[in-house]
Amino acid sequence: MEMYERFKKNIIEKGLLEKGDGLVLGISGGPDSICMLSLFIRLKREWGLKLVPVHLNHMLRGEDSQNDALFVSEFCRQKGLECIFHEVDISSLSKKWKISLEEAGRRVRYDLFTSAAKENGCRRIALGQNLNDQAETIFMRIMRGTGLKGLSGIEHIREEIFIRPILIFKRSEIENYCKKNDLNPRTDLTNLEPVYTRNKIRLELLPYIGKNFNARISEALFRMGDMLREDSDFIECAAEKEFEKIVEIKKEGGLVINRDKFNKIHKSLKSRILRLALEELKGDLTNITWERVSAALNAIERAYDKKTIEFPGFINILIEGDFILVDKRRTGFQKIEFEYPLKIGETLFVEETGKHIRVEKMQYSKGLSSRSNPWTVFIDAEKVENKTLKVRNRRNGDRFLPLGMKGSKKLKDFMIDLKIDKEKRDSVLLVCDGDDILWVAGYRMSDICKLDSGTETVLKITVGPACYEK
Repeated sequence: MEMYERFKKNIIEKGLLEKGDGLVLGISGGPDSICMLSLFIRLKREWGLKLVPVHLNHMLRGEDSQNDALFVSEFCRQKGLECIFHEVDISSLSKKWKISLEEAGRRVRYDLFTSAAKENGCRRIALGQNLNDQAETIFMRIMRGTGLKGLSGIEHIREEIFIRPILIFKRSEIENYCKKNDLNPRTDLTNLEPVYTRNKIRLELLPYIGKNFNARISEALFRMGDMLREDSDFIECAAEKEFEKIVEIKKEGGLVINRDKFNKIHKSLKSRILRLALEELKGDLTNITWERVSAALNAIERAYDKKTIEFPGFINILIEGDFILVDKRRTGFQKIEFEYPLKIGETLFVEETGKHIRVEKMQYSKGLSSRSNPWTVFIDAEKVENKTLKVRNRRNGDRFLPLGMKGSKKLKDFMIDLKIDKEKRDSVLLVCDGDDILWVAGYRMSDICKLDSGTETVLKITVGPACYEK
C-alpha cells in the first residue's frame, strides 16, 4: 500500500481527524515534519482541512537555525500555506527555569502550538514523531524504570488534541518518501552526535541490538507499546470504576475515601486511584512521583494513628481511622519538619519528599564536578565530620555560605533570590554537617566544603528518584 494510503488509513482507524478539521502542525524543517506536512497537503484536498504550520526557532544552532526557518517559510509559500514563526532563546529559558534544554524547548513548543490552535480555531495539533522515536522513548523509559503506562510509549493521540499521525512509519520510510518527492528537508547535525541519551540509543544501542539480537527491534518495541497501551487503558478504566465506588464524599477542595474498602483493592488499582484523586484536586499530575504515591500507599496500609503526607500543589493525603482524606492544604498549614542521619555507602529514602539520597566516598581525581548535574555534588571529605552528617529541611534562622561568596546569607533570602516557589521551599533537601549547611540540593553547595589543592578524598552525594537506590 502506498505511504499516503497507509497514512490516511491510520488517521481513520485511530480517529485522529475528521473531515473539515482545523489542524496546527509543528514544522521543524526536518524529514519527519516535512513528510507529515506533505502528506497532510494531499489529505487537505480530499477532506477540506485547514492547515496551520507553526515553526519555532530555538536559537540554539546559530545560522543553521535561521536557515531552517527560511527553508520552512519557502516550503510553505510554495504550497500556498502561511506559516506562523516564533523565535525564542531556549538556552536562556533553560537556565532560568533550571531544566534541560530538551525540556525547555518542549514546554515552549507545546505552549506555542496550543496558543496557535486556540487562535485559529483548530481542534488538533499534529506532531512528527515516527516509529523509531517510539522505540527510543520506550528504551529510555525502561532504563529509568517505569510502569505499564510508561512502557506504552508515545500515544497516537493525547489529551484529545495532540496527534502523531506518522508514528507508524520507520525513519527510513520517511527519508525515502522525502527523497522520492524531492522535498529536500533540513538535517539537524546534532542528531548525529552521540551526546544525549536519546542519540546514544538511536546511534549506538539500537543498531547494536539490531545487529546482534533482533534486526527488527524497533518494530518489536513499537508492537509491544501498542499492546501494553491496550492493557494500560483497561486497568485505568477499572481504576476509574473503583474510584467512583470508594469515594464516599466529594466536597469542594477534598475527597473522602473509605480506607477499609481501599485496602481490599488490588495494589495495581490503588496507586491509580490515588493518582485520580490527586489529579482531580490538583488539575494535573505534574511532579506527582511514583515514590510519593508509594509512600502514601505504605502509610495507608500501616498507619494506625493520624498521619499526613504532603504532595506538590498544596495537596495532602490525611490518614485517620477508617478514612483517607485527600484535601487541599489550608493557609497556615503546620509545616512538617524532618531530619535523618546520612551514612556513607548507604541510600536513604526521605519519605516526606519522595526522594532518595546516597553518599559515597572516593579518592579525589581531576575533573570531578557537579556543574553538569545539579543533583550530584562532590565535597571535600576531610572538611566533614561523618558522625554528624545528616539531611533535613529548612528551619527558621538558617544561614548558608554559597560557593564563591565571602559572607553567609539567610537561607530564606537565598531561596527568594533563586525564585524557588514558597510551596517547594520546605521540601528542598539540605545536607548538613551538624549546624552547617553543606549543600542546598539541586541549587548550590557551600563554600566551606569545596574541593581545593589539598583535597585527597571526596564525598559524592546524589539526590534522585528510586533509580539511585543501590
